[in-house]
Amino acid sequence: MQQKFLITCSYAWTVEEKKNKSSEEAIKKIVAATNKRFLGKKHSASLSYKIEFKRLRASAGSFLANNFLKRIKEANAIIIDITHNNENVMAELGIAFTIQQEIKPSLSVYLIAEGKVKAPSNFQGYFVSEYALEKGKIVFKDQNSLMMSIASDVRDFYNSIEVGSLNDEVNEKFIIE
Repeated sequence: MQQKFLITCSYAWTVEEKKNKSSEEAIKKIVAATNKRFLGKKHSASLSYKIEFKRLRASAGSFLANNFLKRIKEANAIIIDITHNNENVMAELGIAFTIQQEIKPSLSVYLIAEGKVKAPSNFQGYFVSEYALEKGKIVFKDQNSLMMSIASDVRDFYNSIEVGSLNDEVNEKFIIE
């Protein structure tokens, strides 16, 4: 059985911000670290860990918000870089929080930022993992808090699959016709 844990990510994607690439590199680093942590490990005899990530973006020929909704609903976690206070990123963050509150409480929403960035007022009190570009490398300043939280989400996800599969087998055996 192969189930995947999907991390979706959102960051500013304009010509000016593409020159920097810190946002993209920070997200790739945290996803790579998560993959490395579970690489080659099996959750159980029938279940291997598999972690994937997709950038949150629109597809040609369809309504922008519908694509965001679909990708966020599919995700198990979303990492959003709020460094540039980009309007699209803030809209995606709002959609993610709404989905988390109203549709999918298991969705984890993580905020990251290069340097100290003040979160929008309606997200005050929400933890933001700070990172920096030092000597050409991305360094997170959160004492591995983000990595540990995502790893915990991955374990919880795979534990719920095993429990769910077990419950389905038990229910099938005790159906009374």
